[in-house]
Amino acid sequence: MATYKRFENLPVWQAAADLAAAMFPWTIFPVFRGKGDLANQLQRAKSVPCYA
Repeated sequence: MATYKRFENLPVWQAAADLAAAMFPWTIFPVFRGKGDLANQLQRAKSVPCYA
């Protein structure tokens, strides 16, 4: 079992950061706008620093 000193090194954290980065360009489309504003949530998720 691997030991991680920083949560940013967790594979699941890195996968989530990659997913957020891949989804970010989609936030320009109107389907992501509206009640709840999914675009805003995705943009805020992308603003979390990504460590590779």
